[in-house]
Amino acid sequence: AEINKALAGRRVLVSGAGGSIGSELVRQILQFAPAEVILLDNSEYNLFKVGQEFAKLSPQTRKHFALGSVCDQSRLLAIFERYNPQFVYHAAAYKHVPLLEGNCYEAFKNNIVGTRNILSLSLALDVERFV
Repeated sequence: AEINKALAGRRVLVSGAGGSIGSELVRQILQFAPAEVILLDNSEYNLFKVGQEFAKLSPQTRKHFALGSVCDQSRLLAIFERYNPQFVYHAAAYKHVPLLEGNCYEAFKNNIVGTRNILSLSLALDVERFV
């Protein structure tokens, strides 16, 4: 009931929406009848794939598909200004540790810098809740 009260009729952005965790978050969020869901991902293929699935789910909810990286501050700003999310669920991260151990710079840039970028923007633009 508390989640429904928080999300119903709201604008919700999910970063990493094309990934396994982000797409599952979107599936669950759609059950609470948000007004709009903004799906942000840096993979055109993954965003297209989840777009096909989510087009049929929760038809009353407007869905926006934003292609971009959490490492690109200017792109994030444009997305936030266009859609004005009230809630942000940040799931954009590299998660496969053995692969990342050999690619430390990219892991740091995406997971640390990307999180800082989306959190800083959420704070600056008065997003109600950041998860």
